[in-house]
This record gives sequence, C-alpha cells and structure tokens, in this order.
Amino acid sequence: MIAVAAPASAAPSVFWAHDFVDSVGANIHLLHPDSFYASRFELLEQKLLAARIKHVRDGAMDQRGGFFAGDQAARFQELGRAGIGVTFIFHLNVSAAFVQGFPARVSPAFEAYELPNELNIDRSIPWPAAIQTWMPIFYRYVKDNPATASYPVLGPSLADLGGDPYGQLGMQAANFDYGNLHLYYLNYNPKTAGYGAPGTGPCASVRYGSLDYAQCNLGRVSDTKPIVCTESGWGTDLTARHEVTPAVQAKFIARMLMLHLKAGIRRTYIYQFADYGTDGFGAFGLLRSDGSDKPAYVELEGLMRELDDTAPSKSPTALTLAVVHDFRDVESVLFEKSDGSYRLVLWVEKPAMDPRTGAQLEVASQNITLSMPQAFRPRRLLSFGDSGAVTVKPLAGNSASLDIQVNDNLTIVDFARSRS
Repeated sequence: MIAVAAPASAAPSVFWAHDFVDSVGANIHLLHPDSFYASRFELLEQKLLAARIKHVRDGAMDQRGGFFAGDQAARFQELGRAGIGVTFIFHLNVSAAFVQGFPARVSPAFEAYELPNELNIDRSIPWPAAIQTWMPIFYRYVKDNPATASYPVLGPSLADLGGDPYGQLGMQAANFDYGNLHLYYLNYNPKTAGYGAPGTGPCASVRYGSLDYAQCNLGRVSDTKPIVCTESGWGTDLTARHEVTPAVQAKFIARMLMLHLKAGIRRTYIYQFADYGTDGFGAFGLLRSDGSDKPAYVELEGLMRELDDTAPSKSPTALTLAVVHDFRDVESVLFEKSDGSYRLVLWVEKPAMDPRTGAQLEVASQNITLSMPQAFRPRRLLSFGDSGAVTVKPLAGNSASLDIQVNDNLTIVDFARSRS
C-alpha cells in the first residue's frame, strides 16, 4: 500500500502487472469494408499484437437472425489463433441457432456475448420493453446450451443522453454476468468531477460525466455485478467540439485505464483502435486511418510492454511506501511482477485543456520523495512524453529513498529487492 504524510490520501490496492495488461481492450470494425480494419487486416493484427492488446470488441453480424456469409468469420478466426479474444455484440431477436452456433463459427476468437448496443438511441421502438423482453430469452439461449454456457454475457449498453435511461430500463442483473458501461469524458480529464447536472435518486450526489456518476447509474441496472467498460476514449479532431490534441489523448487514455482499474472495472475497451467513421467518433483512434501511430498508440504500446507479464495464481504482495512533499493531486498505482519486482505508476491528475475554450493548460510538475522498504532499491525511472515515447533513466545507489518530479503524464518507478 501507499502511505503518505498528513494529510493522508487513500491507499490504492496492489495489482499484478498482468491485471493491467489483461484489462485493456479496443473496439474494431472488421465488418466495414471501407475501414482500415478490413482493408489493412494484416497491419491491424500486427499493431494489436505489438501493443499486447489481446481483447477486441466487434459485432456478430447476422442476416435476419441467422448466419451471414459476410460476417468476416475467417478473419476473426485468425485473430483468435493469434491469441486475441473477441467480445461480440448481438442484435435483438436473433435465433437460438445463431446465438448457440456463432462461437464455433469464429473459434478460437470468441470470448464473450454482449447484449444490444445503445438501443435507446433508436426512438422508433419502445426500447425498454424490447430489451427487457429479449434479455432473459438471450440469456437462456446461452446458459441452457452446454457448448456456450461457460461464456460470460455482458449487459446492454446505454447512451445516457438524458431521460434517465437507467431508470427506464430498471434492475436487470439476473439477465447477464457483467454490467456494461459507456463513458466518454469529452475534453475533460479522466478524474473529472463531472460536466453536467447532478444525478437523480441514489446518484444525486454525483455529476453527469464523471466515473462515479456512470458507475452509480449502472448499478441501478446491474446491481453489484462486475463491470466492463466497452467504450471510452477521446477524439483528436480539433475542428470538432470537445476533442483534444494527440498529446493530451495519449496521457488521458493511459491515466483513464489506470483509474478504471483502480475503480474495479474489469476491462476497458478503448474507442477505437484506428480512426474511422463519420458519426462524430472518426478521430478517436489510437492509430490514424492509414494505420500510422498517434502518440496514444506509442504510449500504450510502451506501457503495455513494461507491464506485460505472466498470470500469477496468487494475490500480489502489498508493500508500504511513503510518499511525501508535494503529493496533492498525485495519483498512484502499484504493480507487482511475477519475478518479485514492482512498478509504481505516478502522475498528476489535473486537466490539460480548458474544456470551454480548448486552450492548453500548463500543469506544473510536482516534486515528491518516495521511500521504499529498506530491502528494496530503485532500478529505473521511466517517463512518458508528449510524443508518447518513454524515456528510461537507469538508477543505481544504496538508498531506498528517491526524489521524483511528477507531471501529468505517467512516471514509472521500477524497484526490486536489493541483491545484497
């Protein structure tokens, strides 16, 4: 755990490094022939593997509720053989044969079922009743079939555009295994207190746009079920409202992934992997539409490479670390690796842009002193910059104390037990 000088801050949990890597996913659109995903499939696979992203989300394309020859099954199979699992979104009222047979069609890629995506946007149907009627039928299709019963079912996602969609849908936790969250922060930082009105009912103390608001409202549908965030991200088209620079996107995505893990979200699917579309989310990619890297991809690839590890079978070992001096607004997450070393991730959680004007905000660095247990010594200091690239500084010495300058991008302290 982290201990700090008074006033005390909350002590974050310790995670395995593997926990973070396994918590990261990305949205893709293999079903769209004009997209990077379909036209540059080999590069897509290479980029996913290089970034250690082993989880993606896409649609299970049906034809009038049954199987469809254009569903890109062969390419999904290829992703599965490369070790990439896919969560598939299913439409309303597809057949039992399609639900139960689709995993085998795309094997070994199939990872999870997902109920309909943002159906409340469709004003032409009585969406609450449609979802309420369909969910128990779909869940029985999955769980009553021995071949599919072990796969998890994610609940339906909702677009919270007003009208209290969570209240309209009501408690549905019996009909899925994971709650499903969509959360877009506009051009606000990931720990924003919100940018809209306070919630209603049990969520009256939190404001629209914040993670607390989103989790509270999802609980009105999913109760205490674990949560997967299937869409979140920032766009980089500065001609559009509420988007950010590529450098800000990079640091915000990295920080968001850390904060979501700390908040108990099992996995977060970044929207999206490459720029594509004319729906207002066309510049949200980690890559540009031609497959070239944005800073967000560069930073995520470096972060995932640093935390990549095997999956241990026991709980990580907590350590007491002291962080003193100017630690206000400093966030931290501690990761253990299977070799017994640790990575402490630090950053200043403040806005990088004025959400109203789009002007860049200078976030001052803060100087802290980190004290490790006497048996441990720092080995390296890693700092991410505006390009997304990481600078690595080797550390040597006999002191278990380290002075660090922390800014609003990630700094990682690599430390381990001293050989002496």
